[in-house]
Amino acid sequence: MKNRKRLLKTVGLLTAATVMTVSFNAENVLAYSTGEEAAIAVSEEDPYENVTKINLKDMFNQNQEDYYVYFYMVQCPFCNQVKDKMLNFAAENDNVYFVDYALRENRPLQKYNWTETRSKYNKKIGYVDSDGNKVFLPGESEEKYQNMKNDYGKRMRFNFVTITPEDIPAFPGSQVGDIYTDIQTPEIDYASITKYEDMLIAGVPALYRITNGKITEFYFDSVEIEEFFNSMGR
Repeated sequence: MKNRKRLLKTVGLLTAATVMTVSFNAENVLAYSTGEEAAIAVSEEDPYENVTKINLKDMFNQNQEDYYVYFYMVQCPFCNQVKDKMLNFAAENDNVYFVDYALRENRPLQKYNWTETRSKYNKKIGYVDSDGNKVFLPGESEEKYQNMKNDYGKRMRFNFVTITPEDIPAFPGSQVGDIYTDIQTPEIDYASITKYEDMLIAGVPALYRITNGKITEFYFDSVEIEEFFNSMGR
């Protein structure tokens, strides 16, 4: 398991203020903003130039009863992983809207608290013994977390981290060789959000389905968006 610090150094989207960081591993992807503003350079070619773009404030104000809103950044590598499928989806449907998360006006007033989420769900579930074998604590296993749902009914995804010295700051109380859960899914009560002033976005890419003015589905990061398209046979 690659450690978090090494990954952040490798794939971090860094500005002068270090406002955007991204972490991932081979199976799961998590992209999130750690600052209020993003000084992201705009590429000369915008692959999203032919889609219907709206601003955050118009997220709940579209004419259709049922539509999708997709938050992205041109230079986000994980947005690029689902870019072609999102563009095809928009070309085939007239109810798909794009919001450029790099623009300051499209950042929500509130920032999502990843620290609180990690404190709630990241915990020691085992350790690696002297022979290199994984030993799980009573009642614990990686399988236990495959279909776990959060307080709002959203299925959660976890990484499983074998702690190295560099991981310890990110997992308070851990020791080298411990096995910890690493939550990958934000915990947000989207069913209660019906206006843009209350919107929370944990990072991009993020896809929302809005039906009759309410968020009825949401897909966070490229992994969940890929699962969404797979469920549609794409």
